Amino acid sequence: MTTLTVGDLALIGYSADTAGKSFSFVLLQAVEAGTVISFTDNGWLAAGGFRAGEGVYTYTAGAGGAAAGTVITVTGLTGSLNPSTSGDQIIAYQGSGPSATPLFALDFADGNTTYAGDATNSNTSAIPTGLATGSTALAFGTDNGAYVGATTGTKAEILS
Repeated sequence: MTTLTVGDLALIGYSADTAGKSFSFVLLQAVEAGTVISFTDNGWLAAGGFRAGEGVYTYTAGAGGAAAGTVITVTGLTGSLNPSTSGDQIIAYQGSGPSATPLFALDFADGNTTYAGDATNSNTSAIPTGLATGSTALAFGTDNGAYVGATTGTKAEILS
């Protein structure tokens, strides 16, 4: 299993619309078979850790792992991870509980391009520990979006 660090993946698309709830991510680091990456719409608390009450989707790399540059799209989100058009977030991480390591985060659908100071309800999130605004913690006002930037270069260039 590969242990990832901040920015080893990027969330590159999201949709909170009822008919097409989905998200996409790209691996910016190759992963070995069995590597587990979790995604949640639970907000991040200012004091650290996730707010409870929402869902988690877990991706596990199959046999042979996955190369850097692999794009994975998760469709048909309902139930456990269910993005809201009234404001939500998707946070990629490894681990669990208080020892979870945030890898990348999106905040969206709340009409602004900032994170909240804290996760006070299901529509808000603080910036997860270790993530940086504008590169590994992005915020968008709309409920749907897709990355259209550079697809070649170093991990740092792509994240910027």
